[in-house]
Amino acid sequence: MAEEVRAHWSGKRVVLTRRAVLDAAAGLPLDVGIRQYAVTIEGHAYPPKAIVAKAAGLSTRDFNAAQARRLLSRLGFESRRVHASTGSHGRERKGRRRLTAKAMALSRSIAQQLEGLGTDLGFQVEKEVPVAVGRLDQVWFHPFTRSVEGLPARIPVIAFELESSWRTRKHVKGDLMNLAASGASLGILVICGTSRDDDQLRNAASRFVDALGSGQRVVVWSERDVEAACR
Repeated sequence: MAEEVRAHWSGKRVVLTRRAVLDAAAGLPLDVGIRQYAVTIEGHAYPPKAIVAKAAGLSTRDFNAAQARRLLSRLGFESRRVHASTGSHGRERKGRRRLTAKAMALSRSIAQQLEGLGTDLGFQVEKEVPVAVGRLDQVWFHPFTRSVEGLPARIPVIAFELESSWRTRKHVKGDLMNLAASGASLGILVICGTSRDDDQLRNAASRFVDALGSGQRVVVWSERDVEAACR
């Protein structure tokens, strides 16, 4: 995963950085303009072409969607097909769009709840924390009150990854790898939502944890577990 990538599109030299992508996402509304694909940034869905155009200062006419997705992938941002491409599936597209928007809103709400809880408990809360194989949605750090030679300034205590049923088991496996690589005392994978698909994804994630033998360090939560923790 790179911090900066370069390309030549329509005779233009393109330079794209992770920081520029994150800044672009902060300035775009969630879920608006998503057609066939969505790119996930800090747990939220955005249209890949709009993100790249804003981050690189280009017109969306200067490149195509596949080029945008490839460049974002090189920076570590995954894109996923979320809507059917043919007009005969218009109703299905609208239904999926509503479900995706609802899932992303729920994920954002849960992330905010966890951030507030971590802060209240005295942790340093940080989002989009890089690890060897990707980035974690949120990490709670314990800071030391003074510097001690040979020790880091803070240690990761609890790491979080947030997902919803519009994601796949492949993404969940990646989340578990991130949590295992975090160095935190505890990793928590939160599967947001209360539908049958969400339950199935949580069950699959729990089986993956058992298979990895990391049950003591990684657990799977639902939004109800988050609510209980925040009471």
